[in-house]
Amino acid sequence: MGSMKIYYDWAKDIMRKEPGTITALEANLLSGLRRGAEEHWWPSLRTLNTAKRRCEARNEDFVKFGTLWKGFGALLGCDIRRERERDALDAAGRCTRLECEYHRTPTGQQLLRCKGCGVYYCSRECQRLEERA
Repeated sequence: MGSMKIYYDWAKDIMRKEPGTITALEANLLSGLRRGAEEHWWPSLRTLNTAKRRCEARNEDFVKFGTLWKGFGALLGCDIRRERERDALDAAGRCTRLECEYHRTPTGQQLLRCKGCGVYYCSRECQRLEERA
């Protein structure tokens, strides 16, 4: 978590600078972080949240890292609400269970939605297997 905090603080410091005082290297590195965040921030946060839900006990490291990761994404212009909406549209056609063949490719059929957590499954069997995991 230490490296993540360093990047977060570094990006925050650059963004606080007055326009025209940011070096070319700083601008390029910040631009690269933003490009990387566009592709990787939301899937990483989603995976972190899934892992957190699967833990038997509350894990403070998950909580701390999740808070830091959310803040880092917000700093780089990522929007949780927008990503959730986009994810919901995409997820509506895919089974939530990672091991299912329809997790990566849409089923082409109406999926079942869990009344408890709202995620989608292609079958009751997939939901049952996921609940055991």
